[in-house]
Amino acid sequence: MTRIFRLDEYLIVEKIIIDYCNIILTSPDIHLTDFISYRKKLEEDVQYLTVKTIDIAQSSIKSLYEKSKQKFKQISQSCLFSKLMIDGEEICIRHKEFLDNPQILIQKLKKKSE
Repeated sequence: MTRIFRLDEYLIVEKIIIDYCNIILTSPDIHLTDFISYRKKLEEDVQYLTVKTIDIAQSSIKSLYEKSKQKFKQISQSCLFSKLMIDGEEICIRHKEFLDNPQILIQKLKKKSE
């Protein structure tokens, strides 16, 4: 699942990516094979979106809301969402809809594949 990042998080990720690219470019024989195998692993993991994964996501979102409600009374579930990138296309999932009906994710994935 994808989440919305703040600017400072993007800057940290950007620095990590730049540093990693510099490492790969300075010694390509050693690190390029590691990078390729890591990328293959990521691609395989993305393909295995299971019911268990959806259950874990649903319970994680619920626990975040329960804790957030105690601290931030004004938080509104209906405004929060996550985006998934699948085959270069974004799928937007509103958290409230997902909590009410986890099957919405499967419906959106089926619609995308048609």
